[in-house]
Amino acid sequence: MGSKTELDGLAEMLFRYAPEDGNFPLPFPGAYVYRNSRSESEVRPALYEPAVCLVAQGAKAVFYGQEVVRYDPAHVLISTLDLPLRAQVLEASPKRPFLCLKLVLDPSDVTELAAKVYPEGLPPGEDRPIFVGKTTPALLDVAWRFLKALEDPGERKLLAPLYLREFLIRLLRESPTLARLSLLDPQLRRIARAINHIRAHFREPLDVRALAQLAHMGESAFYKHFRRLTSLTPLQYQKALRLQEARRLLLDGLSVTQVAQDVGYASPSQFIREYRRFFGAPPSKDTARLREKSELFFPQAG
Repeated sequence: MGSKTELDGLAEMLFRYAPEDGNFPLPFPGAYVYRNSRSESEVRPALYEPAVCLVAQGAKAVFYGQEVVRYDPAHVLISTLDLPLRAQVLEASPKRPFLCLKLVLDPSDVTELAAKVYPEGLPPGEDRPIFVGKTTPALLDVAWRFLKALEDPGERKLLAPLYLREFLIRLLRESPTLARLSLLDPQLRRIARAINHIRAHFREPLDVRALAQLAHMGESAFYKHFRRLTSLTPLQYQKALRLQEARRLLLDGLSVTQVAQDVGYASPSQFIREYRRFFGAPPSKDTARLREKSELFFPQAG
């Protein structure tokens, strides 16, 4: 973990891009700042894409299967798959909000750099597609330089991409798990293809046989590896995507009947039952509660 001065410097930089609570895109592709000014009393659904989440202050947890993965100023979160999970802000207040820099991972960049960082092979280890690494002073320093470069158009174009590569190199050296997943797990790459297909077609009926063929696996092997990597069955994964999109549409003011149809449900009553199980309340009560508390729903998590 970096010193208080390094963390304060990163937090100050993130405040410039996040003047209030929310998820703010930075002037660089795939870079975001997430700010939340209060701890959450409940766990709520969130979609984690392949990304790195570097925390300047506060703490958050993501729930992966039976595991609770906490990330904070001492621990950087790394996700290597699109995963509909549940998350909770653990430490945040108006005076010290949760502040997080999120950098979306490009698989081809990670694979290229991993081969250079570990040209003679990787140390063994047990891998999960979402995990934490140690936040080092070097990571904080390059993150600060990356953010600083975004303030100047010339540096944004010439230096920011170099700082991002340096960030990934330092992350790979500190977290061999990221390198192992990018280089040595063919099942992960195959399941990722199936996940991309589900995300693009989540409104359509699920065809596990077609997904297995897309992943070049038998159905039983596909089902086994899908659940191993995502902690969900393919049907549970699709359902999570449908219901998170449904919640967003309901908050936009669409009717329950229209939303149910838009996200792929043939029956509004089935949609309401599954929505209640997933979010803990029927659509009308859930969305009313969110509006009353002025909570913001973000399909991408930080």
